[in-house]
Amino acid sequence: MEDRFWTWIHSGAAKVGRGELFHCLEELAFLRRTVIGPLIARSCGQRSKGVRRIEQIAPDLVLAIATIGDHTALRCINALRPAVDLYQRLRGASPDLVRRTGAETAALAFLAEIEGRLVRDELVERRIP
Repeated sequence: MEDRFWTWIHSGAAKVGRGELFHCLEELAFLRRTVIGPLIARSCGQRSKGVRRIEQIAPDLVLAIATIGDHTALRCINALRPAVDLYQRLRGASPDLVRRTGAETAALAFLAEIEGRLVRDELVERRIP
């Protein structure tokens, strides 16, 4: 997962940056099904089944994460952030994981860049009468 996760985060941020919000929502669903759900299941000693019954396996953890955005750019970015946080927290359980710190740094910088652009644009829009 580490080899691809940061590419998927960069891709999700790029989709938001281009205004492809429904495509980003699909990417978030993919991340939940392919990465987040299996990591939660594994951390609870369960067999990985995507997101099937994940709310029963780890109800407190599932309620604590907000990886579901809506069709607004800021909500999509705000859903990518908890996906990153949860991944970083749960990936440590694998001793043979090779961390891709360069890719992680680049993806997080790009995510912050897109987020900053969205916040600036929103502030400008609010000032226009």
